[in-house]
Amino acid sequence: MTGTVGWMRLLIVAPNAMLISLLSKVLGDEDDIEVVGGVSDMEDVARFHTSTDIVAYHADVAGPALFDGIRLLREQLPDAKVVLLHAPDLQDLILGAIEVGAVGYVHSHQSVAHMLTTLRTVHRQGVAIDPEFTSVLVERMTQLSQQVRSQAGMQFNHDAVLTERQIEVLALVHAGLTNEEISERLYISVGTVKNHVHNILKTLDAENREQAAYWYALQHERDDAAVVANGAAAQDVQLDTGALIAVTEHSDTREMIADRLERFCSRLGWSIGHAFLLDQVSQDAAEIFIVGDLFDFWFEYRKAVPRGFVRVLGKLAELTDRGLPIHLFTGNHDMWIFDYLPQETGVQLHRKPVEREWNGVKFFIGHGDGLGPGDHSYKFIKK
Repeated sequence: MTGTVGWMRLLIVAPNAMLISLLSKVLGDEDDIEVVGGVSDMEDVARFHTSTDIVAYHADVAGPALFDGIRLLREQLPDAKVVLLHAPDLQDLILGAIEVGAVGYVHSHQSVAHMLTTLRTVHRQGVAIDPEFTSVLVERMTQLSQQVRSQAGMQFNHDAVLTERQIEVLALVHAGLTNEEISERLYISVGTVKNHVHNILKTLDAENREQAAYWYALQHERDDAAVVANGAAAQDVQLDTGALIAVTEHSDTREMIADRLERFCSRLGWSIGHAFLLDQVSQDAAEIFIVGDLFDFWFEYRKAVPRGFVRVLGKLAELTDRGLPIHLFTGNHDMWIFDYLPQETGVQLHRKPVEREWNGVKFFIGHGDGLGPGDHSYKFIKK
């Protein structure tokens, strides 16, 4: 049957057969929707390129993997519209999904009726975006327009060589940080930051920070090192050992990082958030050390384990299968980890701190609770 303005030919892309069956049943019962197929493997998408108006993409991933999935759908089905189902309720991720080709989205807390309305709106009008998101899109379009204008006719020095510190500063400029924020991040004065930025612009023959940031992005594209920014950028910043130690010695910095990570994971959903962070860190890590309390609560019975955490466990197993060593320390929330996690996910379990040495510097790594004086009850339970 050929598609018309009123008739919608829908392809369902979901991670497993159960979801495909459920969505096919719900959507296929509608008079104006024909479900042309359902796939869980992206390689099977291309055979529907002549028979699909809308792709209902139920993704179980976030961040770069989500964006890559949307890009692949747009490449394989260039005439179809992509609507994201089960979309994370996080503005930066939705904005990123729209930028790579999604034209509509439905959050997991929204109803089936809302999903049907979104699909029909996309089919009739080509796009379905919540009204409160319009101002965000307009602002983003303005930013992109300004970037295009500032980058037009650039003649800066593409082969310039910067010092390690200048590259470190430029990476943070590219990430969108102000001079004051760079000063706090690198523990240098604002005046020193300004001097670095001035010298960077002079070396690159760049007129402004935007052009310098563009040079940085080009250099990393040439090196095949992707730099992903979605509000809070995932920047490719190489810190030396001294800088790493300096960060660990500032308790306020550790608390700030912990607070931001906790808010990020809470908004995204703990399981998805942790899996996303593991995926990001693994891109540059030789080893990963998780120093306790990965789970809010974990207790292994003889023949049962707590429900949930599927995405986190799957990501841990995926990374260890790649050969990436992951060290998991028990904390006060998950001290009752026994043999299940090491056997199923391949993590190396530690109940006591360990000492490691990198670049001639020794590190004492472990969960902090119970290491100092006091905490007698906790220490007794750990025994």
